Amino acid sequence: MQHFRSMVKTSVVLASLFVTTACAGVGSQSAPPFPVVNLSDCGPAPSAGPLFLEPQLSQQLRLRTAGRMTYPEDLWARGVSGTVRLALVIDTLGRAVPSSLRILSSDNLGFEEPTRATVLQSRWFPGMAEGRLAAVCTILTFHFNPNSFRDMRT
Repeated sequence: MQHFRSMVKTSVVLASLFVTTACAGVGSQSAPPFPVVNLSDCGPAPSAGPLFLEPQLSQQLRLRTAGRMTYPEDLWARGVSGTVRLALVIDTLGRAVPSSLRILSSDNLGFEEPTRATVLQSRWFPGMAEGRLAAVCTILTFHFNPNSFRDMRT
């Protein structure tokens, strides 16, 4: 079984990653631009109900709990860095819908499974649209840098 490296400051790094999804505070005057996403970018999420895009929300998604980020040992040992960009649906309970995850781009296939696992373990405060909780199609970008991870064998 392949061993993984665990990230030291998972929540800090993930919080910075989720900024690219435009999860800014409501009423923020300098909210970041929304990611370019279409409903067709996200996979099926039949149990999530009607889907919304972030510009349609009256209250944006916010990260509540970050999943544990891991780094594939072989890539970490070789100093390989990379980025994974994926589209997904966050349901009204603040969970990623597994069937909706779609990798849009990836620098290395070895980073894709750790990214999926992190997203599925993470929880969000759901968005609001039309006065109710909303399922949202969004895009997340994960950056892997071996210098941000600590060797857990020490």
